[in-house]
Amino acid sequence: MSAITAGLMGLGPSTAYGAGAASAPVPTAVSLGDSYISGEAGRWQGNTMVSSYGDAYGTDRAAYSCWFEYEWCDHDPERVYGSSYANGCDRSDVAEIISSRIEESRVNLACSGATTYNVTRAVDGGGPDKRKGEEPQADQLATLAGHSDVAIKLVVVSIGGNDIDFGDLLEDCGYAFVFPFIYDKCEETRAARLEKSLDILPARVLKALDSVRAAMRSRGYKDGSYRLILQSYPSPLPPADAYRYGETDSRLTQGGCPFYDSDTTWAIDTVMPELTAKLRSAAAYAKAEFLDLSHAFDGHEVCSRHDRQAESGNTLAKPVPAAQAEWVRFAPFAGPVLNPYKPSPADQGNDQEPLHPNAYGQEALGDCLRKMWNATPGSYSCSGSADHGPQDMVLKPLS
Repeated sequence: MSAITAGLMGLGPSTAYGAGAASAPVPTAVSLGDSYISGEAGRWQGNTMVSSYGDAYGTDRAAYSCWFEYEWCDHDPERVYGSSYANGCDRSDVAEIISSRIEESRVNLACSGATTYNVTRAVDGGGPDKRKGEEPQADQLATLAGHSDVAIKLVVVSIGGNDIDFGDLLEDCGYAFVFPFIYDKCEETRAARLEKSLDILPARVLKALDSVRAAMRSRGYKDGSYRLILQSYPSPLPPADAYRYGETDSRLTQGGCPFYDSDTTWAIDTVMPELTAKLRSAAAYAKAEFLDLSHAFDGHEVCSRHDRQAESGNTLAKPVPAAQAEWVRFAPFAGPVLNPYKPSPADQGNDQEPLHPNAYGQEALGDCLRKMWNATPGSYSCSGSADHGPQDMVLKPLS
């Protein structure tokens, strides 16, 4: 089933005006882009280091038919990702656009791993994601916009992270911590290459946004008839002085956050601000609104001393409270690196999920989007805070 078909099936009955009258178009919000908006890692509600055979102390939403006090369960990721699990797009049931609860219909066309090339229409120089077998997302948007019973009111885009290989950068940082005798710290090896990627990123993002505009125009939509929002990325890691664990093996074996303080500081103080600035400039050129999510997970990052993992007593029926939980899926280096014969949470799930917003994180991003939707069009920042849940996000105008 395609993302468009799934979205249209969720439209519900349209309002008819009189017997035999044509149904009124359903107001629709659409998300495009990469894993941070497709809903990757939405399978998880918090983290834990408990063995993976059961519901993982209530963190694994793919677990079902549990017995023996939730220690043994069946697992089916399609309960969370639906048919998109088959090709790895991983559009979860709590993805940002779904959690936002804005408009009558919400369609998620985003796909994990997407770059600006995969968003841009083929006629504009983009192309399909050959690994996932899906057409360019702007072409899918044009198809959706061509349906007479659909009235698109919002298009929200998250893109650019894969263009600069941000996931690979974080992986390099993790390997530098786990295997210091083989790998140098990632700032030492990635800074120059990253700078070059960031320099060309605004042009790529602008091309993708222009292609989205063109797709909408091709179906008769004027630029002012809907809102176009480009968003940035939340930091998955806490500031170096806010780690729950010292710069020891505990970050690997207990937290799933194997990163040096210096690499963490570089990522938060240099990489994230530069990436956000590049995206904001692209939004400005495209005359799109901008949503800065840099601080959306404040107090809820993986391994933050302000949150905690799920514990014994937490179950699917009684999960770790969102206000106390980590909103980011931990890194996959934990457990098997030191003991490859002992099952661990790293064996549960897939290798695309780490350091992505989990179910709580997706709900928080949905709250940001809903609050921006209800605000006057413009550019905003959205932030979270410790001891507050996903529905307590704070939206502020950007100067």
